[in-house]
Amino acid sequence: MEQTNCAILSTHTFINRKKIRELLLYFEKEEFSPSTERGGKEAESKVLEEWISTAKTQCLLFICSAGSSLIGQVIYTLITRLTNDDYHNWKLGFAETAITINVTYSPNFEIIWAYQNLAYLYLIINACVTVLLMTGTLKFISIQFIFLQMYLRRISKLSQCKEHENIVNNKNNTKEKYLKEYVQDAIIYHISITKLAKKAMDLFSGSILTTFTFSLGLLCTSAYRASLHPFLDLHVAFILIEALAGSFPSIMICFYGETMRKESEDVALAAYDIDFVGANIDIQKSIILLIRRSQTATKLRAGKFLDASLATLVWIMRTSISAYMMLRTVNAKNGN
Repeated sequence: MEQTNCAILSTHTFINRKKIRELLLYFEKEEFSPSTERGGKEAESKVLEEWISTAKTQCLLFICSAGSSLIGQVIYTLITRLTNDDYHNWKLGFAETAITINVTYSPNFEIIWAYQNLAYLYLIINACVTVLLMTGTLKFISIQFIFLQMYLRRISKLSQCKEHENIVNNKNNTKEKYLKEYVQDAIIYHISITKLAKKAMDLFSGSILTTFTFSLGLLCTSAYRASLHPFLDLHVAFILIEALAGSFPSIMICFYGETMRKESEDVALAAYDIDFVGANIDIQKSIILLIRRSQTATKLRAGKFLDASLATLVWIMRTSISAYMMLRTVNAKNGN
């Protein structure tokens, strides 16, 4: 099941490689780069550096955790081959029943063994890249919403600084003029972020739905397998670890989807904190427009119908636990 999920994600990424390239180029637009006026270039650069550092660590941990399943299979099958001359005791890591080649003698067994492990390694690398690309995109969008919040909280101060500069330079421009310009700029920036989010959701919606579907299938299968063993059996612990490792991509996607939703809603709070008392009606209308747009949260949807959020993750986990308890009860009754 994990192999099928990896294969589908890799295929989907290959088919949409041009759209992914366009999305990555869209990331490099000037409005998404650190700005001196918006939130302070040093502050924004620091946030981006933390994001890059977290992404690198996450990439390393994710690839290591995904590769651990392959390493375990390689070690186990290699030991069984080296310690047994009887081909009945030889083990292949994956899809033994689907092999049509006679692997009861060398070098056929070794060739198929190497082919399976290399193919699985290739799928793991491609699937990891796809999942990390999705989570990195979600985090990048969340950071842009954070930048917008920083900008909105600095707008009044920036307007006062501009007014002070004009007084020094003997110009007649008022604070309201600059406040209006900054608010309009913030609205344009917010529209750009929502467009970026829409591009990302349209691109990754199918991949996220595939990941959720296979994660749910893996959890259901694991619940059934675990119900066949006593609760304190070591096999149950191994099955639990396998299920959590297989569901890790879905957990990451739900976490970053929830983060993006929260940060998009917090834009309204930042806009409400703007000191617009006494401002003209145009500025007040612009701020109200920004608040209303921000109240509609930017949500990530799997297949455009299922929210990728912590609530969905909790529902999946709760359903899996309920299924396990039900199957365990049924098996216990049948055993008696």
